[in-house]
Amino acid sequence: MGLHRSPRRGSAAAIAAIAAALSLAVVLPVGAQSPSPSAPPSVVASAVPSAGPVEGAAILEQALAALDGLLSYRLETTGTNTLTGDTVMTNVATVMNSPVRAIHQELQADGETGLEWIATADHGWTRYLGGAWEDDAVTGSTMGPLTAPVFALPTLQKLVSEGLITELVGPETVDGRETLHYRARTIDPLITPPPDAYYRRTMTGTLDLWVDRWQAFLVRSELDMVQHDDLVQSFGLSEIRMHEVATVSAVDDPANVVEPPDLTLATRPPGLEGDPALAPVVRQAFDALDALDSYRITSVGQTMGSETRREVTIVNRPVMGVWSVMDAFGRHYLDVIRIGDEEWINTTGGDWYPSKLGDGTCGEDLCTAGSFLSKPYVTENAEMFTLVEDGTVVNDVATLHLRSTAGAGQKGGAWVPGSVDLWIAKDGGRLVRIATDGQATGSVTDISGIDDPANVIPQPSPLAPTQAPG
Repeated sequence: MGLHRSPRRGSAAAIAAIAAALSLAVVLPVGAQSPSPSAPPSVVASAVPSAGPVEGAAILEQALAALDGLLSYRLETTGTNTLTGDTVMTNVATVMNSPVRAIHQELQADGETGLEWIATADHGWTRYLGGAWEDDAVTGSTMGPLTAPVFALPTLQKLVSEGLITELVGPETVDGRETLHYRARTIDPLITPPPDAYYRRTMTGTLDLWVDRWQAFLVRSELDMVQHDDLVQSFGLSEIRMHEVATVSAVDDPANVVEPPDLTLATRPPGLEGDPALAPVVRQAFDALDALDSYRITSVGQTMGSETRREVTIVNRPVMGVWSVMDAFGRHYLDVIRIGDEEWINTTGGDWYPSKLGDGTCGEDLCTAGSFLSKPYVTENAEMFTLVEDGTVVNDVATLHLRSTAGAGQKGGAWVPGSVDLWIAKDGGRLVRIATDGQATGSVTDISGIDDPANVIPQPSPLAPTQAPG
């Protein structure tokens, strides 16, 4: 039995008259019943509000609030934005309002689930990349004071506080449901707004809403927006463009179920076998990197549609040093320099700030090959690798190509499904390339520049005049 199931609904929810004074929406006074879907045409016609643009977000606010009057529903949002390029991101949620509020969300990229949340009014759980469910106090607390639409439709909720001009397009049928179609646009901010005004109006564009004709809840929305605020600036961008479509279905469907998560740690499926004779070869491949004077790492990966590229120079001796340059979200994102037990970070291309060990590259430990190459997981499962090909040439180096399908990594002490490929130099036994392929994630990492005199860790300059905030 599920944690919460939706009972059958006996009557429509009472909707507060948020926009009654505007005469723009079908608003039911508190305690009123919905008109029958088979109401006479004259009744239907009288329920259609008059057209005409009106300033304010009351229609949107009411449509979101009315979702909380339902017993349950399913919500799917699909969209793209600047940060994820052409990757289609989908959020699928089952929302329960009664008998107890609960929600189950899945965030998918190109059809693969990368993140999942389950939350009730007082507890929450999260699962990453198909791994184990973990307790998540933040997710649980979010469901308490906030409503389900806020949790599942943050972009629309944000628009409630924006300046909007809304007008009626007309009655339309969406998936067999009678709706009223509204179109809203943001009020253009000043060309050079003062800071307080800028952060009050952070989105510009258009929003179409289809609202249930009788119960006033959101049925469908489609937005084309440009976001420009402090969050956008934290990515080093001037704006983020987004297109998002949200649909509400299965209203008060008894099949809507939010199951409690299985907290049993995911373990490796039975039947997977490797060649134990290769285990020493796998372990030596990482140890051989630590024996080098220096080398370079180039890694390209993606998680949930966002590509990340990292260039790392590692010097093992005479003084340990690391220089990491990372690009993410389509821009230069983070530089880290570590020399001995001192570390600095740079996120803007300007000043370098001192960083506590553990905030930057390698944590509090010394930087080794394991800091960047999944060494702990791979070496702990070294006996699970098998030979794919002997003599594969990678970066002009003859290698042994090994593969393990015993998981792409570990999260929260649990097995994460996927595979790991290793290319190990036949001469010297060092790691030449590692590739991982998991659920909604993957990467390819090459090791080159072996003992190259050009491998130098620069002193960070210019240094910030004061310690970075926080």
